Amino acid sequence: MSSILRGYRPDTEPQTVRTNARQVQNDAGGYVYAVEDRERLERFLILGVEGGTYYVGKQAHLQRNVDFLGKALASDPKGFIDTVVAVSSEGRAPKNSPAIFAIAFALANAGDEYKAYARAAVAQVCRTSTHLFELAEYIENLGGWGRSKRSAVASWYTDKTPDELAFQAVKYRQRNGWTHRDMLRLSHPALGNEYKSVADFILGKDSDTIAPKAIEGFRKVQAAKSGKEAVGIVAEYRLPWETVPTEYLNDADLWRSMFEQGFLGHTALLRNLNRMDKLGLFNDLVFESTVAKFLTDPVQVKKGRLHPIAYLNALNNSGVTGTVRQGLIDGFYVAFGNVVPSNARTMIGLDVSGSMGWEDVIGLKGMNCREAAAAMATVTARTEPYVFIGAFTTNFVKVNVNKDADLDQMTRAISNLRFGGTDASQPIQYALANNIAIDHFIIYTDNDTYGSRHVDSVLREYRRKTGIDAKLTVVGLSATDFTIGDPEDTGTLNVCGFDTTAPAVIAEFARV
Repeated sequence: MSSILRGYRPDTEPQTVRTNARQVQNDAGGYVYAVEDRERLERFLILGVEGGTYYVGKQAHLQRNVDFLGKALASDPKGFIDTVVAVSSEGRAPKNSPAIFAIAFALANAGDEYKAYARAAVAQVCRTSTHLFELAEYIENLGGWGRSKRSAVASWYTDKTPDELAFQAVKYRQRNGWTHRDMLRLSHPALGNEYKSVADFILGKDSDTIAPKAIEGFRKVQAAKSGKEAVGIVAEYRLPWETVPTEYLNDADLWRSMFEQGFLGHTALLRNLNRMDKLGLFNDLVFESTVAKFLTDPVQVKKGRLHPIAYLNALNNSGVTGTVRQGLIDGFYVAFGNVVPSNARTMIGLDVSGSMGWEDVIGLKGMNCREAAAAMATVTARTEPYVFIGAFTTNFVKVNVNKDADLDQMTRAISNLRFGGTDASQPIQYALANNIAIDHFIIYTDNDTYGSRHVDSVLREYRRKTGIDAKLTVVGLSATDFTIGDPEDTGTLNVCGFDTTAPAVIAEFARV
């Protein structure tokens, strides 16, 4: 036995060999670490499970996460609900759907002592009627309507003033087959007399009470005889664009008026950029510039809870050019908030393997994890003064862009690379082999790796040979329970990709 063990070095073993009792096998066959429950929950809330992964089909991926939600809710129901509320209310996720599902799951499965806590969280997660209708769909599929779930929906209505509820009723009349009429009949909220006109409107009844201004305006704009008349009514009653009859939505003056009078929030603006462009509104250079400035206004971006992925979506799926397109690019960075540089010597390693091209980003059409991760990496690259950017599959190559590269340049640079297997230790091995002094390695990956070396062992070797107490941040890009970074290493940070807080958290970690 001693002759067999002589010369055995666990730190040089490939990732397909377990070298630590805490390691678990990922879906690609490599040994990695399990993430803690809170991080796994945040991954689900931020990354979602819409498309499965390269190694696990959509249904199996969903079932794994549902099983995990049950475990996490049972072990810490209050922490579960608090995490859902925090991620949702802070706008950290590209889409609110996973948070809505998680609250529906809590309503269906929390113990009696926490059902009231879950009910109170509904209004914080379901801030619009669209969210509420989506909640109803999940409730239907999670066992149907019990008293606690009906009470949660009823509270959503009774917590609003008549004017607030009227605005919701005219802006979101139906989504995905659900209406406010359905919700009232299911939940039976105890609405007082002051709500009578709103309830009558929702239920399609004639009312003998004075309606709130939003409902009065809605009736008028629906009866408008021209686009010009509709513009005037929208301005007078401060109506959302969804109240305008379809035949007038191609009126350029209507969109100009709605924007200039502040009736178009960031989300509505992004959704309608193509329409406004086709109507020729951006031929007016002053208007074009005003729209671009609005897209990059930090106060408005924060107010609208606009996620950076929404900007990527608009960039990827709209045909706008010039100043407005640049506004979208600049707005992408603004949406991450103020990121203070760490001034650490930083190497960014982008996983460009086949699995990263397979997985789509929640809330983003036509862009995969590989491309979105590259876009996210530009935030750090533009923030930090000393950056080396590279990409890896089973080897590592320098990405030929400068640190000020924008989204388009970075995406083009990685699209020309050869894709293949995954060895996430390659960035650190490259720095070691080429004698590059690095204080902070940042690796963007889906953690489905099976490389030549374990990442944590290569990091230890780098620290030992260079004398640099280098740190490692692993940015996870799929809602799995794996990470290549050792959670017990105080110099390693695991964060969730596409989280609006990630760049600031990464910089703070590197600075400490």
